[in-house]
Amino acid sequence: MAPVAHIFGSLVVVSLVFPSMTSRETNFGEGKMWNAVLEKLAILRGYDLRFSTFGADRHRYEFNPPVPPDKLKEIEGNLGVTFPPELRSLYLEVGNGWVGPDYGMYRIEDLEGYRPEQPWMGVKYYDSLEEDYEETLTGLLVLMARFYAHESCMVVTGKDVGQIIALDTGRFMFVEDDSLTGVYNTWLDKEIGRFERIRTMIASGAGIQEVAQRMYDDNQAHPENTLVNVASLLDYPFSYNPDALAARKMETTADGETRIIITDDAQRVFDGKLKKYRNEILGSS
Repeated sequence: MAPVAHIFGSLVVVSLVFPSMTSRETNFGEGKMWNAVLEKLAILRGYDLRFSTFGADRHRYEFNPPVPPDKLKEIEGNLGVTFPPELRSLYLEVGNGWVGPDYGMYRIEDLEGYRPEQPWMGVKYYDSLEEDYEETLTGLLVLMARFYAHESCMVVTGKDVGQIIALDTGRFMFVEDDSLTGVYNTWLDKEIGRFERIRTMIASGAGIQEVAQRMYDDNQAHPENTLVNVASLLDYPFSYNPDALAARKMETTADGETRIIITDDAQRVFDGKLKKYRNEILGSS
């Protein structure tokens, strides 16, 4: 099962094709380092039919078209750096940003950094500083804005080139991953895993009440998020607010456990759709 990029206007859409089931190659040439990410994006898009994961309602699992080499060279010149191979491959072979964790990947035109042309000094160096280190940060290119008001930056100059640093100046700094593809894979594995856990429960005969309770017990997943994820898997129009918030309650039992309660109306609708999904999609009786 290999992903193929289709260009529609100004967007690149990653989709699944099933021609021979023998090759896992893409048509991205040197972008082969991104093959696993592209395949996982296609899988997640196949599960999340109504874009229920955070940020998917905006990026819809789509990349912008790749940039031409002269555009990349121009941006590198403006920033005073040469992009690491992984970043060059993304922009030249895969797409000009957008789909990605949380708020997605910046377009090449929007990239900024912390004195990216100067050598990166390393996390330990900045941890040793007593004063705010924002004014002394070097060697970093900001690639993404993240959910908890921090940034994912790539080291582009000095040691550890290609490493991804999670940064909120004045609050924290740590190595998020050794590569950008690693950041994408971690995000995709988490989101795909959520849908596959739900599918496994549906296949075993679980109703929506049990699915919501087990997702909370096992993963601390809020029931409204689970309801929206299940609805997206079923391609059923069901919004986070007001639908999902009105369909669930959370109670604390005498022994301190949290009990998830799905309203009767929501159970009736969901359980009927789960049965149909189980029979028609999963092939169970």
